[in-house]
Amino acid sequence: MNTRCFLLFALVGFLAGGCGSNRNFIDPRVVMHNDFESLNGWLPADQLVSLTQEQAHSGRYALKVSTGHEFSATFRKPLSQLFDTRPTKITVSAWALLSSPQAQATLVMDLHAPTAAPDAKPLLWAGLALADVAKEANKWVAVSKTIELPATTPPETILTMYLWSPDGQTAYLDDIVVRQE
Repeated sequence: MNTRCFLLFALVGFLAGGCGSNRNFIDPRVVMHNDFESLNGWLPADQLVSLTQEQAHSGRYALKVSTGHEFSATFRKPLSQLFDTRPTKITVSAWALLSSPQAQATLVMDLHAPTAAPDAKPLLWAGLALADVAKEANKWVAVSKTIELPATTPPETILTMYLWSPDGQTAYLDDIVVRQE
């Protein structure tokens, strides 16, 4: 067998092997995933203090809230930039670590009109109290919340997400995923 035929067979075998059952397929319902190795969409810059290398579920970075920094960096995107069709339900999942099982850290998700004043009441507010799921201190735990969107939610509505620690206890969040249900 000459070298060209060998290389052709090797290439065909490599490509066929890549299509096997061990291949990881991306869930088409996932519209956003962030492991905080990059901060695409997470604003504002003055909240980047919440990005830390102290703890991480994967990679090197995670979000952190603690005394003096009760709010993490915030994700803000119009629904129309996340979803091809108007979602009726979305699930937000992540990995969380609490410094204490009594920590009041909450993963907050809300919807705002794009022209709403900063202090305006959101169209929808949903919080996931991490202590309800993370019963042990200093252990990464998978957390998840599904929220139903009002039927009248316009596509330009802003989805906002952030980690909040009203009691100032340390909490971390990593590997956040938003999925359409």
